[in-house]
Amino acid sequence: MPEVATFLLILYVLYESEDQMQKMHVQEWLSKERVWVTLRRCDG
Repeated sequence: MPEVATFLLILYVLYESEDQMQKMHVQEWLSKERVWVTLRRCDG
């Protein structure tokens, strides 16, 4: 599922990136409702 691949990439960036601005951008993206709707759909 591309949504899962994207989510894993986001997590990788969030935990591995040394760029604080990038981390803030990722956290902002994760906070959007659309992401959680996608994740709930993937969880079934």
